[in-house]
Amino acid sequence: MPASHPKPELRPVPGGMLAHRVGQRARRALGALTCVAACIAACSEEPRDEQNPSNALPAAGDSTGSQGNPPTVNGPGAADPGAMVPGGDPTPIDAGRVWPSCGDGFDDEDGGVSPYADSCAIDERFGVFANPNVDPEAFADGSREHPFATLELAVATAVNAGKNVFACEGIYREPLRIGTALCDGLRVYGGLSCTTFAIESESARSHVLATGPGAALIVADTRDVVIERFELEHGPGATPEPGTSYVGAFIQNARRVVLRDVLLHAHDGERGKDGAPPESAAAGNGMMGSDGGDACSAQPNRGGAALSNTGCRDQPAAASGSGGDGGNGTGNGGNGTWFGAPNIPGESTADWSCAVGQGAPPVAGPGFAGPPGRGGRGFGALLGTGFVGFGGQDGIDGGPGQGGGGGGGAKAPASCASGTAVGAAGGSGGTGGCGGQGGDAGGAGGTSIGLLMSASTVRFEGGEIRYGNGGDGGKGALGQKGGQGAPGGRGGNGVSGSRDACDGAAGGIGGDGGDGGGGNGGHAFGVLHAGDAPKLVAVAGEPSAAMRHGGAGGVGPVADMMDAVGTPGQSSFVAKF
Repeated sequence: MPASHPKPELRPVPGGMLAHRVGQRARRALGALTCVAACIAACSEEPRDEQNPSNALPAAGDSTGSQGNPPTVNGPGAADPGAMVPGGDPTPIDAGRVWPSCGDGFDDEDGGVSPYADSCAIDERFGVFANPNVDPEAFADGSREHPFATLELAVATAVNAGKNVFACEGIYREPLRIGTALCDGLRVYGGLSCTTFAIESESARSHVLATGPGAALIVADTRDVVIERFELEHGPGATPEPGTSYVGAFIQNARRVVLRDVLLHAHDGERGKDGAPPESAAAGNGMMGSDGGDACSAQPNRGGAALSNTGCRDQPAAASGSGGDGGNGTGNGGNGTWFGAPNIPGESTADWSCAVGQGAPPVAGPGFAGPPGRGGRGFGALLGTGFVGFGGQDGIDGGPGQGGGGGGGAKAPASCASGTAVGAAGGSGGTGGCGGQGGDAGGAGGTSIGLLMSASTVRFEGGEIRYGNGGDGGKGALGQKGGQGAPGGRGGNGVSGSRDACDGAAGGIGGDGGDGGGGNGGHAFGVLHAGDAPKLVAVAGEPSAAMRHGGAGGVGPVADMMDAVGTPGQSSFVAKF
């Protein structure tokens, strides 16, 4: 019989439940781990992996490295689809649990133990019981008479007590999470009768049905874990999020994990999210310029004030030029401005007029068009939460149109009844239209993976891998049209034979926003691994690989923009980062 790890300190509490004292090291680990919180806090010591003393996640392809982050995926390497993939860890499994003297019938070649060969091991002395059909609000202590309704509670209590988990064959609507070195040596046995917790059928499995992000089975930062006679299914809930990936089992930084007589079932990845359309078909228009005053109306008679359109979304203000002042006495009319430069003349000569290039400004220019976004590129990335694909790029916002220049002012008449003679003032320019918002990118299609591994050693014996198709990438959204430039202000009227002042120029049209790019298509893999490949022994599922396909890359809103199309997904029974 393999040696067991030291058992944690236990003390009885009312109701027959077990409590524990959590050491300082376990508290520090609590916030950073991705397993069930109760499982994390179950023991007071944290054993170290002799092959990886730092408990850090090795880099891709390195089963014993000490680099701390999961590898970033750049593309799958050459795989050997359909073959019995070599790999795994030959080190014998250390059970780490207390077992009865039931004889040698249930000792297997890896040094593990199985209660299926000798039913006397199915006992409260050696395991905690779970039944998903019981009332979750009822009293439960993990015994056969009062089993837990969830695997989460059963695993936490088993780890706390140094025992294993016995699950009957109902449907557990939750993921099965096992994580940290505190869970070393844990066995989770399924397929038992929900009435007697006896072995009544050799083909029975307990069914984990998980929805939402993640995986049906998550094993992380532990070793010597055995999962037996389970169906681990990951699929959509009532309202699945676009782009969701489905994974039967996700195993990271775990040593000598055994899956025995397990069915991994990952549904089709969800279609990627389409880019959201702009809030309106076109961006905001410019502001109309200010009118200049008529001759003899004021002293002094200022030209229309320059304006600044501050209502454009995340864009610099598109300012206009001010109108020229009316001439005072015998002086010339004031010059209008063009972006602050006094280069639009007021009346100064006998042949002056409000023609462009004399007293009227030239037409304001349009804003620049925003470049379109590219489609999603690259294979994807492996994060602590699982595999993620790449969405497309958002389109770039268009630039605001130029502000119109101000019109030139006119000379004063010979006299004004109100006092000192003053000429008509020029109108200011209208501001440019706002630039269009760039189109939203499409999201990546969801990926379907039966077994996802990173820096782990896994032996998979006698089961099946079912996986679906990758989801299509989402479509990029059309960029928003630029807003219209506003008209310039009216020049003031002359009186008593004096000339009218010049109108300001209209602002330029805003540039259109660039279209969004489409997202990557999702992948379809029976097994995707970084580091060692799993050892597959009599595992079914490869013949269905030819029927699976990756998702199509999402497209942009314009059919002929090939650069906006995302990379299509890939498909293989076994692939390596």
